[in-house]
Amino acid sequence: MYDVPEDVQVMLDDYFSGFRMRFSTIRYTTDWINLEIKIAMGFTISPILFVMAMKVILKAAEDSAGPANLSGGCYMPPLKAFMDDTTIICSKEDETRRMLEGLDVLMAWCRMKFKPKKSCSLSVRKGLLAINRCGLQSKLKVWCLQFLLIPNLLWPLLAYEICSTTVEAIEAKINKFTRRWLGVPPGLKDVAMYCRKAKLRLPLKSILEEYKCGKARLLSMLEDSKDPIVKTVQPTIKTGRKWKVVEAEDEEGDAKSWHGRPVRTTNQIKCLLDGCDDWDVSADLPEWDSYPSKIKETRLRPDIMIHSASTQQLIMVELTVSYENRMEEVHIYKREKYLNLTKELENAGYKAVVMPVEVGARGFVGSSVYDHLTKLSLCGNKRTKALKLLAEIAENSSRWIWSRRNEVPS
Repeated sequence: MYDVPEDVQVMLDDYFSGFRMRFSTIRYTTDWINLEIKIAMGFTISPILFVMAMKVILKAAEDSAGPANLSGGCYMPPLKAFMDDTTIICSKEDETRRMLEGLDVLMAWCRMKFKPKKSCSLSVRKGLLAINRCGLQSKLKVWCLQFLLIPNLLWPLLAYEICSTTVEAIEAKINKFTRRWLGVPPGLKDVAMYCRKAKLRLPLKSILEEYKCGKARLLSMLEDSKDPIVKTVQPTIKTGRKWKVVEAEDEEGDAKSWHGRPVRTTNQIKCLLDGCDDWDVSADLPEWDSYPSKIKETRLRPDIMIHSASTQQLIMVELTVSYENRMEEVHIYKREKYLNLTKELENAGYKAVVMPVEVGARGFVGSSVYDHLTKLSLCGNKRTKALKLLAEIAENSSRWIWSRRNEVPS
């Protein structure tokens, strides 16, 4: 039949003869079933046979390393597999190397081999070049980037220990192609592309922000896990030295929205102006220069000072109008500038709060303005109007200065 030599037929019969299987449940166990050639090659039992063979191979390789110590008295087998997807879990690097070498020897003995070329991989550079070479319009290329390439990157970034510096390099490469497809100057800053509070908002996702949000969600999931082993081990999430998810979690609090920012509902907000009704406002202007005596003793003059004599509370608002790409640096500088003054006021019995706020020269209102307006109980439409007014004033002021750039000061 099919001109197959008889000795080959005999060899195949001998190879597939003697396969028997039975299934056990809580109530009964079936009799042994002889598996024939057709069943073994085309029936649903075929994957079970494959798993059985892989289990035998992995069992022989487990002796290369001991159980992985996950701390807290929890141990895990060095090999875990689903079908042909194998995960190696070892406590030391040399044990991992011995495990890989042992698996390689066993696979060669079984007349199989690992094929790295067939492994799933994703190259950001190749993906960007493939999108760039296609004949689609530029806006459709941006769509392919946002909804095809970036979503495929998020899972590896979440599952593997990739530092934030590497993600920043990936985002820089992505931004280079995005600017080219949008037709904007190469010097356009990232904050203009991914801002969510400016007047012009582009529907773009920052892979760095998605990476941080994913790590924050992963940390929350592990901390709130009901699995006793996960709670005992308390696994750590490594994101490099520049950004640590644990510190970000502590700063933002436990409640988070889907994009990783704090969720502040009405009952969570504590207005800084509550508790007294004798608030007075001072500013670094001639007609508003009514600073408290404790502030006048120093050389520092905050742009706006909200103070209460009955409760000895001081709220110092320091405004900076800078380029959008320097907002974070300026915020840190202004906060440290008033650090010593805050300590002196607290030692003198005052309750001092420093609020550095930033508004960009081109009308971009920093997130610090949004947060501080909320703390001052300015929410909803009032806050939206205030942010819009700040943006318009910054734009008009910059336009006025630019229009008089050639005038000679008197």
